[in-house]
Amino acid sequence: MRFAIICLVSLLLVPALGTSGHQRRSSPPPPYREHPPPYLKHPPPPPEQRPPPRPGNFVYYHGPTGPNAGIALASSPDRNGHYAFAPLLPSDHLPPGRLAVHTDKVVKAHPGDIVTSKGKSMPEVASHLTEGHARNPPQVTYASGPIQGSPNYVAEHGGNRRPGGRGSRWRNWFNWKGH
Repeated sequence: MRFAIICLVSLLLVPALGTSGHQRRSSPPPPYREHPPPYLKHPPPPPEQRPPPRPGNFVYYHGPTGPNAGIALASSPDRNGHYAFAPLLPSDHLPPGRLAVHTDKVVKAHPGDIVTSKGKSMPEVASHLTEGHARNPPQVTYASGPIQGSPNYVAEHGGNRRPGGRGSRWRNWFNWKGH
C-alpha cells in the first residue's frame, strides 16, 4: 500500500516540477560568445588533394620487402588509376650519391598508397626509361600496400596516434604491482 501511495505522489509531483522550471525562464538564451556549437558548424572541407607525381619525381612505396623508392614514369594514371614508376636498386654496393634504377621492372601503385618527394627530380631519366620500355616491355609488379605518410596509411592507422592509451597504462601498472 505504501508503494502505491509513493508512486501516485511521484506521478503528481514530477509534472508540477517540470512545468515550474519552464515558467521561470523568461529571458532569451544567451548568444554564442566565441564559437557556435558543433552541431551548427559546417562540415570541414575535404583534405587537400596531393598533386600527381610528375615524370622524374622520386616516389616512395611499400614493396614486398618493405619501404622502397622509385622514379615516376608518367604523370597520368593507367586505366585502373595506378601510377607507374621504376624501382631503385639498393644502394648498398654503390658509391655515395649514386643511384641505380631497374630498367626491366615497373611498379604500379594507387595514388593513395604512395608519397611523392618534393625535392630533386630526374625527368630525363624518366623519359629515357619510358622509351626503353616502349621497345622492351618491362615486368610489372604492384605495391603491396600504403607506405607511412600516404593518405591511405593515415586512414588505416588512425593518423598520428600512438599505440597504448589509458587502458594499457592501467594494465601495465596493475601488472607491475604484482596482481
